[in-house]
Amino acid sequence: MTAKTDLNTRKFKLIARIEAVQRPEELKKLEELVDQALPGSIIKPLRKELTLAELLEEQNFKGFDRNELDQLIDSIGIEEPLEDLLAMLN
Repeated sequence: MTAKTDLNTRKFKLIARIEAVQRPEELKKLEELVDQALPGSIIKPLRKELTLAELLEEQNFKGFDRNELDQLIDSIGIEEPLEDLLAMLN
């Protein structure tokens, strides 16, 4: 057994033990222990509030160019009515 295999086995066993936790206070204690053992890890608490503006900024959302979209639609040359196209999805 390689060191990587052993490490993965240990992780799976730990995950199984965590999944077996039934009481909220036990899970809270585990969360605290992980936070202490892995400071700055990728495990972060969820925010209580998140605005659309914050989400758009975090994801670097730029939207779309309406003129570019209209040109793309025109270039495709779809002639079927919208209702027929939607019916094809079913």
